[in-house]
Amino acid sequence: YLQRFLNQTILKRSASVPEGHVLVYVGDEMERFVVSAELLNHPVFIGLLNRSAQEYGYEQKEVLQIPCHVLVFERIME
Repeated sequence: YLQRFLNQTILKRSASVPEGHVLVYVGDEMERFVVSAELLNHPVFIGLLNRSAQEYGYEQKEVLQIPCHVLVFERIME
């Protein structure tokens, strides 16, 4: 799932997202975060991706939504 999403995203990358980073939207607020692609392999982030797949399905296109409270996500990213 992750590789397919990244392939789709790379083709449509926004100029505001630096190379080596991925745009994610977090929580009900859909707050925008740009995170390093290296973090996608971190066990905690993998858990968030699995939760995202369960909640939103594997067919998310262009936008990766993370079902997590924004404050929790910010703590994880510290």
